[in-house]
Amino acid sequence: MIKLQMFFKVSEGKSEDFERMYSEVYVPAMRKQKGYLGSELLRVFPEDISKEISAAPMDYKYQMEIAFETEDLRRRWVDSPEHKAAWPAAEALASGYEWHGYDVAGLDQAVPFQSQFGIADAEARIKAVQSSEPVKLDIWNSRLKTLISPNATLDCLAKGFQFLEGPVWDNTRGCLFFSDVPGNTKYRYTLDGRVSVYRKPSDNSNGHILDKQGRLVACEHHTRRLTREAGDDLEIIASTYKGKKLNSPNDVIMARDGSFLFTDPAYGLQPGLGGPAKAELDFKGVYRVPPEGGEPILIADDFDAPNGIVLSPDEKRLFVTDSGKKHIRVFDIAPGWKITGGKVFVEVKDESNEIPDGMKIDVNGNIFTTGPKGIWIINNKAKLIGRIQLPEVAANLNWGGPDRNILYITASTGL
Repeated sequence: MIKLQMFFKVSEGKSEDFERMYSEVYVPAMRKQKGYLGSELLRVFPEDISKEISAAPMDYKYQMEIAFETEDLRRRWVDSPEHKAAWPAAEALASGYEWHGYDVAGLDQAVPFQSQFGIADAEARIKAVQSSEPVKLDIWNSRLKTLISPNATLDCLAKGFQFLEGPVWDNTRGCLFFSDVPGNTKYRYTLDGRVSVYRKPSDNSNGHILDKQGRLVACEHHTRRLTREAGDDLEIIASTYKGKKLNSPNDVIMARDGSFLFTDPAYGLQPGLGGPAKAELDFKGVYRVPPEGGEPILIADDFDAPNGIVLSPDEKRLFVTDSGKKHIRVFDIAPGWKITGGKVFVEVKDESNEIPDGMKIDVNGNIFTTGPKGIWIINNKAKLIGRIQLPEVAANLNWGGPDRNILYITASTGL
């Protein structure tokens, strides 16, 4: 398999048109070419591109990857009428362009991208970091001091990612699993400071949990499904609702009876996050899959962007973040999974545009949620306790380590 890699500069105001051109013009043209295997468009961070091609100021940088069966078929695409018609559309919207060669995948030894500027591959950009500083807290209630050690530090463990999500600690294997959603890679971090690729491609996986047998469960954006590891294969837990594809499962939890509860916003339909793809459902839902499996059961369909999800320790309340509305809602659970309510539990917003995303709950019912400027901590009565300040936007978090007393945070480009 031949995989091309190109970088584009896109001026202010043209990013949406560029993404639309890719999905509506460029991809349909490529699909007509024999040997085309697929493509992906990713927004990338400035540090991922060499200084030589990013000297001019701009708003967005895009990385386009295109896969063909052979080099001969790639050349036929370049010389084809379809390419000659589609390429000007890309050039017209881009203020700059660089081709960065290609690699040969699927062989015993892959040939790295032959970039004239020496850009390393994605794995080489990931760096284990051992930096530490005292944690900075916004104390809104004195109870915060009972939850966070006075000697706590904020440690940067690894850098160089695109946008991190889905941390989950596996005590049996002694590691933390997490994913880079646009990077389409699932990683493993061990306490000796090592970061390694666990699964690539990861189908743009987002949220993760372990089931009762310690098997990794993942919300996959690209495939629009909830899966579980089954040896070397993957078992599909949920992929459709009433015959229609899910949007893009985002976060998941498991109840004591073995039920899976998950959120299904539309983030993964976007280019670079699993798409481009079109929604088949006309709502963004919250679902439960019974312990015995089967069709997902719809819990709620009136969310703008359902995201983080947790159960109270007694499993009598279900909390779900609506990132679009910047608040957390709460549902009451009666025996037999009779779910009612759905009122706003707490607002998680300030004057910024940052939103609440992933969240977790401790044994006392305190909610730890990502939000503006860090991790917000809220008690079971919806009272704000405090905030852990962070240097980057955080998407998710989870406890880990042998004693479960380390709070791991996936914060955009860093762990």
